[in-house]
Amino acid sequence: MFLLEAINGIFVGFGKILDPLTVSLILGSVIFGSFVGAVPGLGSKIALTILIPFTGHLAPYVALAMYLSVSEASSFGDTLPAILFKVPGTEGAAATAIDGYAL
Repeated sequence: MFLLEAINGIFVGFGKILDPLTVSLILGSVIFGSFVGAVPGLGSKIALTILIPFTGHLAPYVALAMYLSVSEASSFGDTLPAILFKVPGTEGAAATAIDGYAL
């Protein structure tokens, strides 16, 4: 019985996350996070702080998915100026600026 309930819960969760509105909000969060991460000096903490007022009226699973996508996208976005211009935006991109710019 427990296994069937667990499998049913997995399908319900995927159904909620794969809702078109949720997917579009996640995609918008990825674009926003990449943009904020690409600006030197701004990072994932700033992006999450900017996102908080916009997620107050959403369901908790949608807000959590948006927080996760903004955080990961801004961590990716800070590598863009480090590789292209050798300007690390955060301390985590310092090694990427050294190796990525040379490549």
